[in-house]
Amino acid sequence: MTNNNEPATERRGSIKTNSSAKTRKPRSLFAGFREIKTVNFNLDHTLSCGQVFRWHKYEGSWYGFINRKPIKIRQENDELISSGKASSKDITEYFNLGLDYIEVIKTFPKNRILILALKKYWGLRIIKQEPFECLVSYILSSQNNIKRINKMVNELSFRFGRKMTFEGRNIHAFPTLKELSGCCRSDLRNCRLGFRDKFLEDAIRKLCSKEVKLEKIGKMTYEKAMNELLKIKGIGKKVASCILLFGYNKYEAFPIDVWIAKVLRKYFPGKDASYFGKYAGYAQEFLYAYIRNN
Repeated sequence: MTNNNEPATERRGSIKTNSSAKTRKPRSLFAGFREIKTVNFNLDHTLSCGQVFRWHKYEGSWYGFINRKPIKIRQENDELISSGKASSKDITEYFNLGLDYIEVIKTFPKNRILILALKKYWGLRIIKQEPFECLVSYILSSQNNIKRINKMVNELSFRFGRKMTFEGRNIHAFPTLKELSGCCRSDLRNCRLGFRDKFLEDAIRKLCSKEVKLEKIGKMTYEKAMNELLKIKGIGKKVASCILLFGYNKYEAFPIDVWIAKVLRKYFPGKDASYFGKYAGYAQEFLYAYIRNN
């Protein structure tokens, strides 16, 4: 019996195959399943490292959204097996599967802790998140923890996002800027965002008025993009660097929170982002995963 308290995006599918068949049909022929071959990719490391919210693992599969399209996905060796509305192109771009992973790793300095982090979290990739969802999520991350951020993002989605059905359950996509454009402070306060509601209200207003041009940030230099985001109340350099790294894949971004500050003090005294090279953001994510779990 299905537990009605399961999260809306965490329900097991009902795909059945004939295990006694002599020749197994490709999974992609069953009920919308698709397969993608991967190289140097680990789905669990990528989705559990704290860079993205609204993903849940249930009975071996991850449930979430890619570009507001619901998806169920799991990894078997070097294959990603998924069902849902996200296309193979959506999945490939979201997980940055086309990026030359080895070339990224080659740019890292030779350091014992970084090597240990690489060995333990090999296959972790930085996701290319939808910029508006990324911006809102990291505004909500201020003085917060991952569990509470997840709750806030889900509450925003439930109240303002588009309702849809996936695997027999009602779910809600993350709201678009247009869907949030009519919100006032009291509407946002009902989502229990705490002091962050005024920051989100400011972000919505400045994005709608084009005082901040979210769609142009990707083409800006890093410094100009940083300054553009800093126009929004509640966005400081750490939050802005998270948005630039995870929403725009500006890999020179090097967010420094309490965990990274700790690892820098302990293992890299006197070093800054420049020490880690042009893919410093990737090095940061490996170190973040390592220091939080060791």
